[in-house]
Amino acid sequence: MTGGPMPVTGFVAGIRAHARTETTSEIVWRAEFQPSGIPAADAEGIVAGVFDGGLDHLAGLIARETATSD
Repeated sequence: MTGGPMPVTGFVAGIRAHARTETTSEIVWRAEFQPSGIPAADAEGIVAGVFDGGLDHLAGLIARETATSD
């Protein structure tokens, strides 16, 4: 990532999803970055917030898909 709203540089992230059972999965999301102009703890909180938002959105999509397929 070379620009954007997050105050970090060198942002590289990856996501993996593993089926655990027929109805559950584990999602592993990792990131490497350097804070840019803010303390590391603040940058970590911002990135975690982005990840949390993405996972919440994914959960909503799954819930809607499940509700429409019943």
